[in-house]
Amino acid sequence: MKRTLLPLVAILLATSALGAEDAAAPSQAEAAIRESAPAYVKAFNARDSKALADQWSPEAVYINRSTGEEVVGREAIAAQFDALFQAQPDLKLDVSVESIRFLSPNVAVEQGTSKFLAPQAEPQEIDYTAVYVQREGKWLLDRVTDDERTASASHYEQLKSLEWL
Repeated sequence: MKRTLLPLVAILLATSALGAEDAAAPSQAEAAIRESAPAYVKAFNARDSKALADQWSPEAVYINRSTGEEVVGREAIAAQFDALFQAQPDLKLDVSVESIRFLSPNVAVEQGTSKFLAPQAEPQEIDYTAVYVQREGKWLLDRVTDDERTASASHYEQLKSLEWL
């Protein structure tokens, strides 16, 4: 009995140790993705379109919320940033990561809010979804879509039609 119990305990301990390693892997990957957000903000605020484009995969896709145009590839994305920086030289970016969900060990979806700050304008908040892929040990943006936040109506505006009561 002891002879069969000892190997079973050893197998159980080995598989539980492997499970602990697997459980730690997503948290390491999540930390790596979360660390990329401040680097992205820093590159944006420094107007470094090359550093921004380097955070995207070579065949990445960005859908421009203003025009609906798909911008494909690092070079095109860098050109998009160059045009933005030329048109709005004082624009600043702030990002808040709300969640990261793993679809597979090499694909993750990040959702968050970005805030564009211009000196003579109201801050513009945008909800975004970013798909990351892991290539050669590095997490890269592969597809980003964003939508401008719409202001929700106040309670008064919602009940205004009942004002006659």
